[in-house]
Amino acid sequence: NQFQSQIRVDLNYLRPTQHLFEQMTATIRGMIEVKQAESDRNLQETLQANEAAAQKREQKLELVITTVGTGLAVSGISSQVASDAIEKILPACQQAKDAKDPNLPSYLGCSSLDIVFHLLVGVILATPVGIILWWWRRKPKGSGISKPPRG
Repeated sequence: NQFQSQIRVDLNYLRPTQHLFEQMTATIRGMIEVKQAESDRNLQETLQANEAAAQKREQKLELVITTVGTGLAVSGISSQVASDAIEKILPACQQAKDAKDPNLPSYLGCSSLDIVFHLLVGVILATPVGIILWWWRRKPKGSGISKPPRG
């Protein structure tokens, strides 16, 4: 009986402290939840920014691929349509080709000039295509979706 009364006294003495510990635990849990929510929001913002940057890089890559593809297509078409363009522009190349004993360096030089000529035609025609596509795909300054203010 003496122990029971002592236990009751001790329990009554410790109950307010137990309540304080429960409040402290709840406060710590709340602080952790707030920190976790802030961390999740920051992570989400970072992921959205990374996704937007990746989309922008992908659009730039598509533009480059389209422009290069256009240039190569134009070069290929010009080499098929005007296969002897260099020979008409530079008569020395025609003479080197028609000679009875063709000189290898002059033949390679004329062939290289032919390749460079058709690539140059492709670059000259693909550059305006790339500029037009870039101008057409860029977003106007005021059309972006604005973010709501943080608060």
